[in-house]
Amino acid sequence: MYRLVVVLLVLFYAGFANAQSPTTILVDFNKAYLMWDWEKGTGGDVELFMVKCGNQSGVYSTTVSVDKSTFQAKVSSVVPSVGEYFCVVTAKNRFGESNPSNEVHFEAGIVPVGPANLRMVIP
Repeated sequence: MYRLVVVLLVLFYAGFANAQSPTTILVDFNKAYLMWDWEKGTGGDVELFMVKCGNQSGVYSTTVSVDKSTFQAKVSSVVPSVGEYFCVVTAKNRFGESNPSNEVHFEAGIVPVGPANLRMVIP
């Protein structure tokens, strides 16, 4: 009896282990935020964060400065328009700029306006 339960649990969890993570996150251009964590560690104090975005992985054509007390940036303030983007964040002070964070990949779009004046017509 106990063996059967263990085997079923292993099969159940194995099915979830094979799931693929999404490659592109879909976000609302006007509502979504990029958010990050930062700890001082062995580095110096941060003067500002730099959010860098572009249309190709590793190629960042847009850079926006973000206040050091803020650990987020609204998507619409860091990318010029709707579309597919790759973004990283760096920390900067008077001695230089950190290595980039992990890269996030997303497609920014705008949610459509809902239909209006719904009515029922009976012929």
